[in-house]
Amino acid sequence: MNIFISYRSTTREFVDYLANALEQAGHNVLYDARIPTASNWSDSISDMIARADAIIAVFHGQNNDNIAYEVGVGLSDSGKLVIPVIFQDAVVPYALEGVLYVRVTDARQYDEAATTVLNRLAAHEAKKQQEATEQRESAQRLERGIKTHVEEILENLKDREKRNKRYALWLYASSVLVLAFVVAFATLFLARNSLADLELERLLVLGVLYLFIAILMVSISRFMFTLAKSFMVEAIRASDRIHAISFGKFYLEAFDEKVTREELIQIFGTWNIDNGATSFREQSPDDYDPKLLEKLLDTIGLVKK
Repeated sequence: MNIFISYRSTTREFVDYLANALEQAGHNVLYDARIPTASNWSDSISDMIARADAIIAVFHGQNNDNIAYEVGVGLSDSGKLVIPVIFQDAVVPYALEGVLYVRVTDARQYDEAATTVLNRLAAHEAKKQQEATEQRESAQRLERGIKTHVEEILENLKDREKRNKRYALWLYASSVLVLAFVVAFATLFLARNSLADLELERLLVLGVLYLFIAILMVSISRFMFTLAKSFMVEAIRASDRIHAISFGKFYLEAFDEKVTREELIQIFGTWNIDNGATSFREQSPDDYDPKLLEKLLDTIGLVKK
């Protein structure tokens, strides 16, 4: 850990002892004794505080304003540990009254104080490692959950796409068959009946009957066409969503743990897309309706051009 020591010159002997103990334990100690000659003292202290993972503040006497200021700068970063050391008769600053401190009255307590500081640092480091482990495990659980959820969504959308396409194609084919039936029906009607030989009353009855059947069949054909269009549009939507989610899945697998929550939201936020510019959406039954009814009516003389 990087440890910054803030102190007054009157406690230099203790601070050197503490710094030596910390370095022997493998920590990197930062304090004014480490500032190179000709360096800017203020900038160097600010840099040390910024780099520090923990701050040890050694208070002595009554005038500790400079130490309190440096501790305040360190406290602005909530991730830093602050360990107050009360040397002899110093008073705990108001801002640190709730923080557990180490008291040193004379040189006989140097070793005990150093041990206490080392234990606090070890506990803090263990806590941070535990938090990091928990965050990593949480992220892994979230990632596994997201991957599983994405797979389930993709499978669901693929099934929906296939099902809707199948229904759409069946309805399109049925619509065409119905229209073909109307054509065949009209052709057969005209082939089997000589309109000139029929009595007017019979001609009107047959005309109304066959006209009703033709209108019914054309209406059914148009309805089936419209329904087929709806299923095809839903299939296209599912296809678009599969494409969007597949890209998000690729991104998640490519960057793995580096993906943040915000990036995930941005990546998968557009999965529910709805492309309106497709040929199927522009389809209309009028584009495929051969107007057989009008032609039939035209043929039997009930509609004048």
